[in-house]
Amino acid sequence: MWVAQSPPAPLLGVGFMTTERDPHVGVRLPRAQLAQVDELAKDHGCSRSEALRLVIHYGLPMARLGTSLNIARFAVALEYAMAACSVIISREHADVLERVEDTVRGRLDEFHRF
Repeated sequence: MWVAQSPPAPLLGVGFMTTERDPHVGVRLPRAQLAQVDELAKDHGCSRSEALRLVIHYGLPMARLGTSLNIARFAVALEYAMAACSVIISREHADVLERVEDTVRGRLDEFHRF
């Protein structure tokens, strides 16, 4: 089955730019965290400030709920579901496999920018 091998999708264009009227906030970060922020900014072609706004935008809702995303568990569940779907479609519905893959590609382009 087809799997996306794309680089990280740009997260820009979602309203993360600021104006001079927005308050300025200074933050001290450990070097390791700052390196991760810089890597995120480089990967997505944005400034360090915008990368931090992205982290806050996506992380703050989870922090408010007191939850986090267990990436390893999520990846296992996702791969299990993908493998099960692949086996079922290949075995029981091989005639529509290509159409399913085309639909997945289209949805990745439309909703996830892959």
